[in-house]
Amino acid sequence: MHTIAQFESSLVPVPVLHPAEVTLSEAFSSFITAANALEQSYTDLQEEVARVRLELQESNCDLERSLRENERMSAWLSGIVESLPCGVIVLDSSGAPKLRNQEAIKMLSGGDARTLKLLSNALRQKTGDEHEYEVPGPEVDRSFSVKRAALATGDKQDSESVLIVRETTEQRRAEKDRETHRRMQALAELSAVLAHEVRNPLASMELFASLLSETIPHNAEESEWVQQIRAGIRLLSATVNNVLQFYSEAPSQMFPLQLSDLVKTTIGLLAPIASKHQIEIVFQPRASHATIEGDAHKLQQVFFNLAVNAFRAMQSGQTLTIRLDQENSPQVRVEFVDQGCGISAEDLTKIFAPGFSRNNKGPGLGLAVCKRIVEQHGGKISVASTPGAGSTFALEFPVIGDGE
Repeated sequence: MHTIAQFESSLVPVPVLHPAEVTLSEAFSSFITAANALEQSYTDLQEEVARVRLELQESNCDLERSLRENERMSAWLSGIVESLPCGVIVLDSSGAPKLRNQEAIKMLSGGDARTLKLLSNALRQKTGDEHEYEVPGPEVDRSFSVKRAALATGDKQDSESVLIVRETTEQRRAEKDRETHRRMQALAELSAVLAHEVRNPLASMELFASLLSETIPHNAEESEWVQQIRAGIRLLSATVNNVLQFYSEAPSQMFPLQLSDLVKTTIGLLAPIASKHQIEIVFQPRASHATIEGDAHKLQQVFFNLAVNAFRAMQSGQTLTIRLDQENSPQVRVEFVDQGCGISAEDLTKIFAPGFSRNNKGPGLGLAVCKRIVEQHGGKISVASTPGAGSTFALEFPVIGDGE
């Protein structure tokens, strides 16, 4: 493409023009000059457009990199919030949740009413305070620690806040377990003192009461008094033994023993108490040679507890039947059948719990001790009862040898 200048240089000289022709020549020259300036401006404009386009491309690349970085940072922060072992809840100025991580959803799922109550309580907290909340559950109550903090948004008119929620159920349970363990240790130490300070005098009192009964005629009025003393001593001794068995971890002394002989010995110990309550004890040893591996002292405590409970449930003139049976089974069964008032269905689910007592005449450890000792012997204990018709406590133990 030829330029105007090249075109001008190719022109041949022209003869001298008239004034009108001079004016036309000047106009043409001005046109050529303006065309040259316009062409140069267009070239400059193209160069400027190219430069601006390059700058825009660079800016777009920077913007895309910035957007990708923001997306990566947002995903990274979201991942951190989602992976936190605590619940994170963002509340708007009205207290409605606008954001919750998965841990918060999981912890507070199962009831909108409970969640709203927790959030409403948390809204009344001062910023920076941490409070504990109990949320009733279908099986166990759950504990939550909630800390509230103001959310920095740069807008003073906006009062959004963030809640950090931690479930402390297991922590509280562990603290309770540690406290229970400490209490059990203290009671175990107390039981050792009790053994020394109470059991020894009781044994002496039992001995002197026995000697005293031998010096008094059987039909004398004083003989009845001695029987009452002996019954009271043995009941008190049984209570002390229950406390010792429950709060101490004395190892069992396991030896082969015949249950029939052990039951007979226990009935002899129960005689003063049975006489006091005017209760008859009937023993039916259908498996008189059944032998088990056991601790005679602990099992005697089990039999004593069950018999005393039966005495308390019965009236004068009634009978406690103790049965020993095997029935071609590797298990020997001991039953305590009373004619007492029976146990309600509601109480049947609680009688083996430590501290439960239907008559408030003791610490409520007798049946809990029975259950623990029987299970230590690899056996099991069960109860069947009808209110007003009596109860049957059944013990089952694995036999050794052939038995009968």
